[in-house]
Amino acid sequence: MTIFLVIAFVVALAATQWYFTRQRRREAQKARSAVRFVEVGPSAQPAGDVLFHPGHTWVQVHGDGLASVGATAFAANFAGQIERVELPSEGRSLRQADRGWSLVSRGGRRLELAMPLGGRVLAVNPEILRDPELIQRRPYDLGWILRVKPRTSGRALRNLLPLRAAQAWVDAARTAVTSRLARVSTVSAFDGGEWVTAFGEWLEDEDWRELYHDLFPQLPAPLEDEL
Repeated sequence: MTIFLVIAFVVALAATQWYFTRQRRREAQKARSAVRFVEVGPSAQPAGDVLFHPGHTWVQVHGDGLASVGATAFAANFAGQIERVELPSEGRSLRQADRGWSLVSRGGRRLELAMPLGGRVLAVNPEILRDPELIQRRPYDLGWILRVKPRTSGRALRNLLPLRAAQAWVDAARTAVTSRLARVSTVSAFDGGEWVTAFGEWLEDEDWRELYHDLFPQLPAPLEDEL
């Protein structure tokens, strides 16, 4: 009798895991295809409803319990030539300002970015796994990084700002980067008002590390299996 109970328990557990895995996959597929972006301006210009976190990340709430999050044009290009993106697993819950994902350059630099809004990860963008530089070319639409089911709270939303109000962060980053680049070359981080693709490659290692420390929030060390 006991062995039959054990077998029944194992079968029930496997069936439950299969069910929830299937549901999660369906949910991820729905989240990936739920939003159709239409580019209405320059590739580096966000839509009017995009909100920004001081960690140089953004969020766009789409309704129906769905939001897209990603890296700003500044963060994406500060990373340098992006070789890969390290992402959290689908289904994982993250809080605002938690370590969200990492942009890893071909030279081995790792830019770790904060979640702009807390929530459960519904889907990761498969296109950026195949083409990480899409984050630089289309940071605010096709280069989205995660789709999440957000936790909304007044305090969390107060930490987010529209582009006009967040301009002070952009100006501070522009001033800091320009002063460092002037020491090593005559190139500019801006071209026609937009960040030059992968300008972080032009920064010396020490300058890059110092700017990373000064312009981005320092995130807690992750567990080994977090990302």
